[in-house]
Amino acid sequence: MPRPRHLKALLFALGLVLMASLASAADSTRTVMPLLSGRPQKSTTAAVFMSMAVPGLGQAYTHNYIKAAAAVAIEGALGWAISFNNDQYHGYRRANQVAQQNLAAAYAENRPDTLVYRNLIDTFYGPRERFFKNQRNRNIWWLAGTVILSMGDAYVDAHMYGLDFSPDITFKGGTVGLSVACKF
Repeated sequence: MPRPRHLKALLFALGLVLMASLASAADSTRTVMPLLSGRPQKSTTAAVFMSMAVPGLGQAYTHNYIKAAAAVAIEGALGWAISFNNDQYHGYRRANQVAQQNLAAAYAENRPDTLVYRNLIDTFYGPRERFFKNQRNRNIWWLAGTVILSMGDAYVDAHMYGLDFSPDITFKGGTVGLSVACKF
């Protein structure tokens, strides 16, 4: 049975997917109706919500499959790093708490092993606990930034979908020129 925090995350993800599908349904007239130039359109709202709900889905929606694979890989790696660092943090946190309980018991009984527990807490468990907590938090910020960047990229890709950007290399009057043609 899933733990409550995983259940909350699952319900949140399902809510995002539902919002994306509703936004896609609301904007369905925009995806069918072409502009005056006849170029097809993609819904920017649907692309943004898809990109937010599932890594790379907004890019796949706009047929940018390489960007979609990159988003999946980067966001997946960051998600794995967050999970790994969180597990390490909680493991060292529990070990630190046990060492502190043992230290308190050693002090109360006036045992000679108090220095061992103090040394473990100060030089081993404490610094590692802080390190993995900081790494986890840093990776959460990187993931948030990556998701926001992915959402922005999906928005721009959906807005620019169907535009033809093709280089036009021509020889004019004996000189070489390069121009970019954009058909609207």
